[in-house]
Amino acid sequence: MTHRIENDQRLARDRSSDIPIHPDTSSIGALVWPPTEASEGRKKGIYPEAIEDPLEVLRLFTEFKDLPFNDGSSSSDISRISARAFITREALQKAINLNPVLISDLTEGAIDLAGTGRIELDDLIIVYLGKNDSRRRSETTDMRRRIEQVRRIFNSDDYITYERDDLNFQIDDFLIDILSKDAINDESIINQYTKLYSAFSRTREEVVFMLNQPTNIHVPAFHKGKLVSAGIAELGEITIIRNGQNVTLKFAEITEAATDEDYRGRGLYTIVANHLNRRCAEIDLDFVMAESNTSSLGVIVSAKRQGRSISLDVLSSLSLPHRLLEQHVRIFEGSSDTRPPHVKNDLVPTFMTRKTLQERYGNPNI
Repeated sequence: MTHRIENDQRLARDRSSDIPIHPDTSSIGALVWPPTEASEGRKKGIYPEAIEDPLEVLRLFTEFKDLPFNDGSSSSDISRISARAFITREALQKAINLNPVLISDLTEGAIDLAGTGRIELDDLIIVYLGKNDSRRRSETTDMRRRIEQVRRIFNSDDYITYERDDLNFQIDDFLIDILSKDAINDESIINQYTKLYSAFSRTREEVVFMLNQPTNIHVPAFHKGKLVSAGIAELGEITIIRNGQNVTLKFAEITEAATDEDYRGRGLYTIVANHLNRRCAEIDLDFVMAESNTSSLGVIVSAKRQGRSISLDVLSSLSLPHRLLEQHVRIFEGSSDTRPPHVKNDLVPTFMTRKTLQERYGNPNI
């Protein structure tokens, strides 16, 4: 469903050509091992082979555990290393049985690919490995509180809406749809995006670069001509090796959400994300995922409303402790955000595989 969009040609959907998918995108990261320097004092990487042997799982985890934060290869001070690996559920479970402490200490999250509809993927789990040095740790009781909060939202159909009562607009007052190629180069659109993303310290040049990335799908929300919310689906493609054969995964990461402070708390971003999900369903991806900010109840409620699964449930199915991506990146939390600059946010992976994505968003009339 498109809100008041039919007669605005500048914002109309462009279906004349497919959106290209590129393997090296900024948020998703490159297929590289060992992890290399990234933003915000991190190294990150993706292991290039699917692992089916539990002893290979233990070897990889041991190698990751021994990686140095600073070894002379980085230009800045590194305080976090994160990685993703594709491991069969059977191999991972056996590795956990062999060395539960090693796996538990380094596993921060997991995405179960069952539901892609592809035999070469359905038995795989994407495992998030992570470790921080002593300067980059979340307070234990605070992390536990947020984990419990996330669990309550995802385990209940009666989750709190967190809507505000002081806003006097209706959702039908908004103009929401995929940003067209013409609009991306419109000066007034660029200026408004620059203002909205200035909260994230994005410069105009960075905003222009972001808007023009061919792997990005942009959905803005306008109210009376003002850009008040925006979201991005960053398309990615990873080719891993399994049994000597190349296996390609096509997916999207829902990222870079921004909503004007005066418009938060009414489910606006969920509608923006739904538009992104429908476009992803049209492209027929293997899965859609996000690394959701656990400090924002609205973000977690939106993930639930969209029909995503949550990493915590996958960890439970493996008898692993509930974990978050600890102090992963800094996310601006509004004018009341007075945290010291070095303090980051703890994130939780949320996701939909093809089956759920098609069931919920494959019908364009929904």
